[in-house]
Amino acid sequence: MKTPTECGYVQAGQQSLYASFYSPSGGIEQAALICDPLFEERRCALRTSVRLADRLSEAGICAARFDYSGTGDSSGIHGHATAHAWVEQIQAMAAECARLAPRLHIIAMRASTLLAVAAAVSCERLTLVAPLKSGKEYLHQLDLRNRLKSQAGGIAQNNAGDFGGFIISQENRTQLEAMDIVQDCKKLQKETTLDIIVVGPQKSLPPDWKALEERASSVSFIREMPFWGQTDYFESNAIMDLICGKQPIH
Repeated sequence: MKTPTECGYVQAGQQSLYASFYSPSGGIEQAALICDPLFEERRCALRTSVRLADRLSEAGICAARFDYSGTGDSSGIHGHATAHAWVEQIQAMAAECARLAPRLHIIAMRASTLLAVAAAVSCERLTLVAPLKSGKEYLHQLDLRNRLKSQAGGIAQNNAGDFGGFIISQENRTQLEAMDIVQDCKKLQKETTLDIIVVGPQKSLPPDWKALEERASSVSFIREMPFWGQTDYFESNAIMDLICGKQPIH
């Protein structure tokens, strides 16, 4: 994996977001903002995210990655972070990318798909990788995973808001639970091309995703082990091939 060509901080409200930019050697006509998964899932997908940034850079596209506030090297405390603030941080990063190139592609993974759709940023393309129907569904999955870990380890779960060391406040939980990707997709700009990439055994989207499916320009299914919930780093060439294949190469 290559070293980012530039790293630094982007201001988003009162928070400083640590960002990495992978710039191509030639002129920049397009930027791609990669929004990683949240919490433990970010570590699982990190290798795929970084390699994707490398490949986009090789294709002549400036790729940007960042840490949400309260995570990684960004400012803030995770337990004080909120979903609304993270949405605003996607908007701030998108604005920064817009300064670099006239065309923008946003690529969001897992829970970040909820945030990216809610952000409704004006962009040429929005790709949702392993999207979630709602924040309520996502938190249910995290709660279930917490209980299974507690039972397997024979220990009590003392803090219901602690997910693998990542603290979720009640305010953040409430905001996440209110997010619904099918409803929020109505806020997207008409000019934005929406692509959906489903990872796992599914062969079709659930019936209650109809509005999102109708809004999408393409829905692709990758039948491989999901990259979340893994115990180690995991990378998916299939995801990278599909995303990069949709990118115009300059």
